[in-house]
Amino acid sequence: MKETYLYVLLLPHMDEEYNLSYKIKFGYAENFKNRMKAGYEAYYGKEACKVLHVYKGDFTQDRDEFAIKQYLKDYCLFGNEWFKCCPEVLGFFNTYNTSEKLKQKILEIPIKKSEISFHKVSYMLLDYMVQTYHKDIQDVVEIQNKRQELEFTLREYTENNQYNYLKEKYKFDIEDFTTYQKKRLETNQDDQIKQKVEEFNGIRNVKDKLKFLVEYSKITTKENLENFLELVPGKYKDYYTIVGPEIITACSYAESEIKKRWMETVSNSEIKDNVISKIYYTFKVGEKYTNKSIKEKLSILYKDLEYKKTAKATDLEIYYIVKAIKLQEDGKWVNGLELIGKR
Repeated sequence: MKETYLYVLLLPHMDEEYNLSYKIKFGYAENFKNRMKAGYEAYYGKEACKVLHVYKGDFTQDRDEFAIKQYLKDYCLFGNEWFKCCPEVLGFFNTYNTSEKLKQKILEIPIKKSEISFHKVSYMLLDYMVQTYHKDIQDVVEIQNKRQELEFTLREYTENNQYNYLKEKYKFDIEDFTTYQKKRLETNQDDQIKQKVEEFNGIRNVKDKLKFLVEYSKITTKENLENFLELVPGKYKDYYTIVGPEIITACSYAESEIKKRWMETVSNSEIKDNVISKIYYTFKVGEKYTNKSIKEKLSILYKDLEYKKTAKATDLEIYYIVKAIKLQEDGKWVNGLELIGKR
């Protein structure tokens, strides 16, 4: 049987008031090294990621990972996989500190999924909340974390009680949200698009998301596909429009290979030469920039050059060796990048 991994990480986390603390991240991976390098180290920086435990064996996501998450659910903070850095959580993993010990403990944990009752949360509601009440967040990973945190909290309530909770917590305006919904639905009149986006967002694995996207593109209209791509995370739009469905399929939907092809494609285009020149002129090696300022500068640059790409702070990783840092802006700590050198 293929070896898989359960891992426990200690990672920095900043709350809404920009107070720095540490959280425990527990998860499952088929390739732990790749997950660390492409995910956590790329975002937090290698020095900031502390690996507490790595369990190697024939672990499964549905049974083994789920069992541990259920066992530690009283200490869960958000996203069903972020936990308090407390003696109870640390003590659990320190006690069951080998794959054999953890496997034995998992067998003792009763799993009764039927007893777990969660309510559905509208993806439009999550979009609205992030755009309206957390619009200061610019970083893609932080936005995803905030969406996960909101979803995990709201799933405990019925639809009406979700609104009541949001009114109390955020002074949520249901009339404004209703207007927002109508505008979104007017833009995407076909109910199939809304359903397909919900199906897409419900898929956890990137590889399966890409396969879903390619298959959907074969059976829908160009207009529906364009509307669909506007409602899913921007990187999937970039992969589809720049790399293309044929190459995505030829890469067996592996994101690492698709990303390489994307970088090769944009690097070889004539317009990209102008973009590279402007980027090197605008952003200097040795300087530090907030993610927000990077996105703003790139948005203007892309627009001026008619470069059809959504601007993201992580775009600079294509041209520079970067280090994720924290910078002070208006008395608050925000995410940023230090440019170490050119690639």
